[in-house]
Amino acid sequence: MIIDLNGRLLKKIALKRDALQGSVFGAIAYIVAYHGLHLIFQAPKNNHLYVDDLESVFVPSLYKKFSNQLTEIENRISNDLDKLHKYITE
Repeated sequence: MIIDLNGRLLKKIALKRDALQGSVFGAIAYIVAYHGLHLIFQAPKNNHLYVDDLESVFVPSLYKKFSNQLTEIENRISNDLDKLHKYITE
């Protein structure tokens, strides 16, 4: 198996066992293996994992100007993506 991350091919991974795509076992195995993934992010309660999907919700402070809210969201997304990149490459 090879993972393509934005056009960058990561190191080959030899699979000795697998689960059929769409099988119930595959979804359960993924959830068990990565159940703590959301904890690497700044706001774990705003991240939701299901099988191979990750959803992140970024809620800025309501007490800031709109332009400052955008900057806050951009910074949090950037930091969370850096953490995710570190998680998958180490």
